[in-house]
Amino acid sequence: MTMSQQLQQLKTQVSDLIDTLTDAVSDGPYSEEQNRLLDQAILTMQTLQDDMSNDTEEAILIGLTAHNQELSDLNKAIDAYSKKLDATAAKIKSIADTVGTIAGVVAGIVSSGVL
Repeated sequence: MTMSQQLQQLKTQVSDLIDTLTDAVSDGPYSEEQNRLLDQAILTMQTLQDDMSNDTEEAILIGLTAHNQELSDLNKAIDAYSKKLDATAAKIKSIADTVGTIAGVVAGIVSSGVL
């Protein structure tokens, strides 16, 4: 695949991601942190998209290189937030399982006439 083809493929992926992120924002509401991360991702992708509109492949490459660290940092922030949500979801599931167990025990006691 030529560099031109790779850049065109990247442009398509970035455009698709902007659409996905924009849809995600409208699916809210989100927490302040989630909104900040989504807004930052959209802005970064739009800037990247603008940089890929440069006239020369060399200018595009310079822009892509400049965004590489920014994208890496954004990915780390989103990943860290995702891990916090995963931990919270696990705690909620644990509590839901415990509540379900207790409800089952209480239902058994009620049905046996003890309560």
